[in-house]
Amino acid sequence: MVVQGIPVLKLTGLIVKSLAKPISRQVKRSANEFAFMEKLCVNIGRGTNYVVRRLTHFTSVDFARHKYKHVEISRPDALKNGAEMVSETFVLGTVATVTLLEYSRQNKKKL
Repeated sequence: MVVQGIPVLKLTGLIVKSLAKPISRQVKRSANEFAFMEKLCVNIGRGTNYVVRRLTHFTSVDFARHKYKHVEISRPDALKNGAEMVSETFVLGTVATVTLLEYSRQNKKKL
């Protein structure tokens, strides 16, 4: 859709992409304010920590010699890491969705 030479859908996509980052910062801040969000972020932070530590151990030189021993991350660190992961996932999901919609619209135009 173009209104007098202005690509409205592209501008809308750019606006949505621009708003995604401030919204993600607000999501990070809300991690401390709401119990549901706090629990979600702590679980994601601890899960991410577990996966990263397992992969680090698996790819290390000492993998065969030493058995893996998991060290639990503290709650504040897990909350911080989880909130960061949630906010970055939101930004990535928003940008990917807008990009796919633009791509789909371009393909429909060509047909």
